[in-house]
Amino acid sequence: MGTPLFRNDMRVTSHAAELLNDAVADCNTIRSTVDQAVVKLVGEGMVSLSGREYGKAVDRWLDDFKIITDNLHAMAVQLKDTGGSIGKNENNLVQMPTQITNLLSR
Repeated sequence: MGTPLFRNDMRVTSHAAELLNDAVADCNTIRSTVDQAVVKLVGEGMVSLSGREYGKAVDRWLDDFKIITDNLHAMAVQLKDTGGSIGKNENNLVQMPTQITNLLSR
């Protein structure tokens, strides 16, 4: 049983991690869709030098976008780990008075 503050911290932290994971999934969908569109466009429509240059520019954008996605994922993992740490710390705080009482009653 945790204190309301810790339970709220754990709930909010867990929810934030879920939202970031959802954002990562959305970003991955965007990257995939953009990549498919560019492959089709450059492969079938803009087969000239300008098409290749356009494709290179979009590839750089996709690389940059992947960095953002990777950072969002890292943030989600860190929040999940933080939530676990909050729970462990709360358990320790709850158990500590009992352990102190047991030691003092010896």
